[in-house]
Amino acid sequence: MSKKNDYLEALKKSESRYRTIFENVNIPLWEEDHFDLMKALELLKQRGITDFYTYFDENPEEIIRLSALIKVIDVNQETLKLHKAKSKEELMGSLDKISTPGSILAFKEILIAFAENRPQFEVETVGKTLTGEEINTIVIVKLPKEQEHFKNLIVCTVDITGRKKMEKALQESEQRYRNIFQATRVSIWEEDYSEFKKTIDALKDQGITDFNKYFTDHPDFVYKCLDIIKVIDINKYTVSLFKFEKKEDAIGPLRRIFLEESIPTFEKQLIAIAEGNDVIEMESEFYTANGEKLILFFPLFSFCREKYVCL
Repeated sequence: MSKKNDYLEALKKSESRYRTIFENVNIPLWEEDHFDLMKALELLKQRGITDFYTYFDENPEEIIRLSALIKVIDVNQETLKLHKAKSKEELMGSLDKISTPGSILAFKEILIAFAENRPQFEVETVGKTLTGEEINTIVIVKLPKEQEHFKNLIVCTVDITGRKKMEKALQESEQRYRNIFQATRVSIWEEDYSEFKKTIDALKDQGITDFNKYFTDHPDFVYKCLDIIKVIDINKYTVSLFKFEKKEDAIGPLRRIFLEESIPTFEKQLIAIAEGNDVIEMESEFYTANGEKLILFFPLFSFCREKYVCL
């Protein structure tokens, strides 16, 4: 009897210890019952269903039916905070109360992972708080080997709402400035000088400081630079001005579009960059794709010492 009492006491202490960890860890945790779900998936397999991707694509109502079999039986304090619940009871039972129309794709992936008995998986989903605010999370699940353990499955969620909002803001900002880039009635070239910078840095490491002299002593160097400096984007006005059929006609090494008459000006530009100037203003001759002569004044701006914008 004493041994049994000792065992029960040890069990209580162990339960209390793990319960404390569950409640106080700073990651939202859910204890869920997936037992009925696993039985339902097993019945589908017995019916001969093996391709669950196709099955759920053809029977989307099954995703809703099967997801409803998942029951929440406990959550920790971080989960309450994440979903703005006042008590655990508000989150118990079905997951419907924190699901959104965007959750359906995640539920599909979750069901397929269970059907395929994957040992571990994670999926990004969109849920909501009990006050209706949309939240983005990553759901992480490690599946047990024993069937009975599906009655008490621990599910971890990682809140990525802040990251998703930042991504969205960056995407909107990028699109805004891309629209400005394309709509501006000024010829704009975005050029990659990273390989040129590496080459210049290597020369500086060798003790080269007078780049006027270096370019004079190495007349072929300017042509090498035409190969390693690359055009990576141009705007619509540039396509029109230079009579390109498409922007891809200008993308690539500068050698493709530079004229021999422009080499002296280009060399001065490279020397100015090598000497650390971030803004260079030049006037030079160019020809359009159909042979028309252009005389252009173009300022060159560096925004990271490796990429330059030419106007």
